Amino acid sequence: MEQTVCSADLLDALDQESRKRGVTTAVHIKVDTGMGRIGLAPGDVVEFSCRVKDYPNLSLKGLYSHLSCADEEDKAFTRIQIARFQELLGVLAGAGISIPLRHLANSAGVLDFPEAYFDIVRPGIMIYGLYPSPDVSHSVVLHPAMSFVTRICQLKEVSAGTPIGYGATFVTTEEMTRIATIPVGYADGYRRLLSNKAEVLVKGTRVPLLGRVAMDMCMLDVTSVPDVRVGDDIVLFGEGLPVEEIASLIGTINYEVVTGIGKRVPRVYV
Repeated sequence: MEQTVCSADLLDALDQESRKRGVTTAVHIKVDTGMGRIGLAPGDVVEFSCRVKDYPNLSLKGLYSHLSCADEEDKAFTRIQIARFQELLGVLAGAGISIPLRHLANSAGVLDFPEAYFDIVRPGIMIYGLYPSPDVSHSVVLHPAMSFVTRICQLKEVSAGTPIGYGATFVTTEEMTRIATIPVGYADGYRRLLSNKAEVLVKGTRVPLLGRVAMDMCMLDVTSVPDVRVGDDIVLFGEGLPVEEIASLIGTINYEVVTGIGKRVPRVYV
């Protein structure tokens, strides 16, 4: 087991539990170089590292920090964070403290800051084949690896003036509209903010989402799609419909969309 540590209480608890289990736990010290989240101040790391060595059931394996602005257009603060981390490594070396694994680069760091690679890197959004933002280089070619797909569960034709969905926020205007219902909603991570905004793909054709996204269902206008049938696949995002488009519609980032898909949605790994 390997564990992040940045407090004395956690060291005590880890050592006690490791002793009970008869194991040695490797720890990685987290240092805050500018994220302001968790981690030790750089000035406290030498003393803390020495303290780790006093625990018989703990071993110091790594030191790391996290880049907060590497995906921004302005890269100045990221260079400051890298410099702080490098300076700390020099201080530790001068104190005779050996750190086997040093790591700093997230996905944006991997793409734009090779000087932040050190011993290992920690890609996040890149694992999905997606770029962190429009403000990073494409030094690594990525291909989106995730699609969100459902199927039509009902088809019906309605006349003009038919309200669709909660609150009747959409009312049909055409003489005949073919409505497809799909069994997905905000309980699955398909956000309610997409109501009356999103498009989906049916047989390669973009069609609009009509009305509000409900907890478990949505409605689509599939009038323009020939030979549409119950059971046809619906691509909510994926090839031909980038997740960034969905993120833009709801004012967020691609990472929130892909990680927000609910646990009840089956995963198929290819």
